[in-house]
Amino acid sequence: MKPVNYLPGGVVRLPELGYVTKIKGIQTSLGALEDLFKIIREKQEKGKKAKESKIVKKVRKAMLTLLLSIDKQPIPPEYTILYSIEAVNKILGDKAVIFPLSNKRIRKLAKEADVKEGDLLIAMRLLRGAGLLEIFYLGNRRIVALTQLGAILRDYIGKEGISDTEKALALVLASFPFSTKMRVIYGLYYEFGESYHNFYTAIKVKMPEEYRGLERLAFEILNELALSLAGGAKGYISETHMLVKLLNGAVTLFGNDREAFNEVFRSINHYVRFPYGDRFTYELAARKALEPRPYYKLEEVLEKHGLASLLLLFNKLKENFVEIERQFNGLYGLPIKIYA
Repeated sequence: MKPVNYLPGGVVRLPELGYVTKIKGIQTSLGALEDLFKIIREKQEKGKKAKESKIVKKVRKAMLTLLLSIDKQPIPPEYTILYSIEAVNKILGDKAVIFPLSNKRIRKLAKEADVKEGDLLIAMRLLRGAGLLEIFYLGNRRIVALTQLGAILRDYIGKEGISDTEKALALVLASFPFSTKMRVIYGLYYEFGESYHNFYTAIKVKMPEEYRGLERLAFEILNELALSLAGGAKGYISETHMLVKLLNGAVTLFGNDREAFNEVFRSINHYVRFPYGDRFTYELAARKALEPRPYYKLEEVLEKHGLASLLLLFNKLKENFVEIERQFNGLYGLPIKIYA
C-alpha cells in the first residue's frame, strides 16, 4: 500500500482493505472457534457432564487476555467525527490511546497467558471484527486502539462472578446493535448461511442503501471475499470467514437453532438500538434478520437461555448508544460530502 502521510517515526498506513492470512499453523485454533460456547450448552442439558478441549479454552483465553491487556483510554469521539488522515494522526499521536502490539509483546502476552501467539493474532482479528478495537500501522509497527465499545467490554469482562465463556459470548452479542463488521456478517449469515458467493452478490446489489454509515466495512468484506475466492482459495482464511466461524460457535449455544439465535439478535437490537431509530437506521445491514415479527423482551430471552447476567451490560450499551454508534459511523462510514 502506498504511504498516505508521514509522521515523525515512520509512514502511516491506514487499516488494510480486507484481511486474508495463511491457515498453516492456526488450523486447530480456527476449528476451536466453532466449539467456543459449547460448554454452556452442555451445562444446561441435565445429566450431561460438560467437557471442553484445551485448545478451546486457550482461544477463548486469548480473546479475553488481549482485550484486558489494553490498559489505555478509548479513541476519543472527537477524533472520529470525520475519519481522515488527520484523525489517524491524532489517534497515533495520543499516547494515552495507542497500544503498540509488536511481535515481541505478542510473544510476552502468549507466554504469560499460556496460549499460542497465533491464538492472540486470531483474537486480534475477532476483536476488531466485533468493533472492540481498531488496528493501525506506523511504519512496520502494529498499533491497536480501543473503541468506545471496546472500553465498555474491557471493563465488563474484568468483573468477578462471570464465567469466561459468558464473557466471550458478550464480546459477540455486544457488537450486534452497532455498525460493526460482526453486524454486517450476521445479517448476511442469517439470510444466506455460509454461501459466500451470495454474500458477495448481496453486498454489491444492496450498496449503498442498506450499508449507509458502514460503507468501508462493506467494501472491506467484498475485498476479502474476492481475495479469498469466496473461501475457495486453499490455505487461506479471511477475517470475514473467522467471524462466520465464531457465529457458528455462538449458534451451538442455542442448540444449533439459527432462529433461536436470531431471537436473541432481534431482542438485543429492539432493546438497545430501536429507541434511537429516529436518528439511526434500525434495520441497517440486517433487514432480513429484523423483519417485522413479534418481539420478546430481552430480559425474558436472556433468562430463557441462562444468560440473565448479561442484562447489566446491555443496559450500559443502551445508555451509551449514541456516542458508540457515532464513533462507528465515523470509523466505517463515508462522509455525505467531501470538504475541500
